[in-house]
Amino acid sequence: MTATAYGPLIHAGRLGMRRIQMIDPQPGIVTAEVEDDYHRFFVELRHDGERITGVATNAKRFPWTTCPAAGDHLAERITGAALREIEGREAPLTHCTHMLDLAILAAAHAQDSEPTLYEMLVDDPHAGAREAILRRNGVETLRWLIDDTMLVAPGMMAGRDLRQLRHWIGEIDPELREPARVLRRGAYIARGRGFDFSKLTTASAVTANSSVACYTFSVEHGDDAWHIDESMRDFDGLKNRPLADRLSP
Repeated sequence: MTATAYGPLIHAGRLGMRRIQMIDPQPGIVTAEVEDDYHRFFVELRHDGERITGVATNAKRFPWTTCPAAGDHLAERITGAALREIEGREAPLTHCTHMLDLAILAAAHAQDSEPTLYEMLVDDPHAGAREAILRRNGVETLRWLIDDTMLVAPGMMAGRDLRQLRHWIGEIDPELREPARVLRRGAYIARGRGFDFSKLTTASAVTANSSVACYTFSVEHGDDAWHIDESMRDFDGLKNRPLADRLSP
């Protein structure tokens, strides 16, 4: 696996969720890995240049006992599929959100000659707008101000709802569409830093008064999905950084 260097810290010591995704293409194989406060997942796609010939996944750290099984579900669904069809092909709520995201990124970058590294910082929840910053390969690509799920800035994005991204993403620069999806996911996840996860039991108890959110929260799996409190990490961006064993300082 390719070693990739971290860029300068995004606001070292600032409180917020730090999330890193690395996509590493090699001949006939591409891997993608993510780490943040709650998750560390890995997806490997083998391909012939057109179609996916094999899928391997690894749930290295996960918040619910059922998360690893979602990898088998992903492999069953996308093995044999065309690389270009992965985005938009699957019903996201039937999958582990994060493994599916990794598979989409891996497929999109399967023919690249160099790795792609996404680093982000999303401010902790607080009154008023919070900042969400994304770098791609060391270069700042997006900087958003968000109030709950509404974009406050920048420019033409102001007033847009992140929950409706699929309806307006076609209006922005094509080069920013993938980064926008990546940062939106981080902005959603970061809201959890204001939640007391010690109160959770099963996923079905969480969804009793809400809608299905992913594989684990489905009717089929919710009763068997127990929360794993010790899965949590807090990356301060200083000594403790996501994917530290994959990336050099």
